[in-house]
Amino acid sequence: MLFSVFCCAKKFKKGFCIRHQIGIIVCGYNRDFKRGLKLGKVTNQHFTQISLSYLRSTLKYLCERYGITYLEQEESYTSQAGCLDLDDIPVYQPDVPYTGTFSGTRIQRGLYRFANGRTANADIKGAANILRKNKQNFDFEGLCKGLLDSPLRIRLS
Repeated sequence: MLFSVFCCAKKFKKGFCIRHQIGIIVCGYNRDFKRGLKLGKVTNQHFTQISLSYLRSTLKYLCERYGITYLEQEESYTSQAGCLDLDDIPVYQPDVPYTGTFSGTRIQRGLYRFANGRTANADIKGAANILRKNKQNFDFEGLCKGLLDSPLRIRLS
């Protein structure tokens, strides 16, 4: 079942990128993403079995095959920083804890409030911060016109 979901996701991304002439995919990663995670016995057993490295490697292969640039970006602090507030996004260092503050806050699951009071989808904001951290020339004005407020939901099955 999980394998078929990965296949659907990969095919969808490939077709979507070709149809919309997207030439670069930036994939966020954390080095110790699932190591030492404490989600509870049952949830942890299910979550740690998902092979994200398999998904990333096959996505990279498909990108190379169809002429799409594939980049990986370390994604620490991208969920806390506000992309519209242009917060500084530091790189995680285990021996040096980050002492700065971020302008916005997460108000509930999946919802983030910026410093100006505007709310947005937290996942889309995190993805925009990954692009910011990767230094891609990205149009944040276009993103603000609706995608942050109401992201497109895609069903894979």
